[in-house]
Amino acid sequence: MKKLLITSALLAGLAAPLHSATAATGLTDVSVNLPNIIILHYLDSVALTFTATADTSVVETNVTGSGPLGALTVAGGLTTGSLSVAGIDSVNLSAVPVTINNAYAIRGLSASGDASVSNVITTADATKGGSTVTLSNPGVSAATITLGGLGGANAVFGNVTFDVDLSAATESGNHTGAQYTITAAGI
Repeated sequence: MKKLLITSALLAGLAAPLHSATAATGLTDVSVNLPNIIILHYLDSVALTFTATADTSVVETNVTGSGPLGALTVAGGLTTGSLSVAGIDSVNLSAVPVTINNAYAIRGLSASGDASVSNVITTADATKGGSTVTLSNPGVSAATITLGGLGGANAVFGNVTFDVDLSAATESGNHTGAQYTITAAGI
């Protein structure tokens, strides 16, 4: 019986650690590899409207357009050189400067945290019958921007600039066909 008690005690002693509370932990490193992501919001159409008013014929400009987010009215509107019938001879009709404020917004990620932005005239001429209005000298407000991340609230807005050549315009009305292309790329 004594042998049985010793054997039972020995087995109980060996079994006890197997049933007692034990814990093990391990630390795992996690890395997240994010790709370059550039999201460009832009106006897919812009209508520049020059309206003569009363006898002074001062040019009023409006910009409306539509983009991936629906119909837009450009915040800040359009700024351009002043045109009026009285001063028309003093205006360089071959290079009327146009700036479309907040014409695009960029957000995303890049290896450097920056993106390059450019504006290229894709189709220079807008025509109506035999009348032509030509775009030239494209630009943007900043050629390099610092990205704010992926969130829409972090988008960086920019302006589009170009000159409008009115010297070959011979007809009033809507001249169509001119295009510019905004390009944003991670750098």
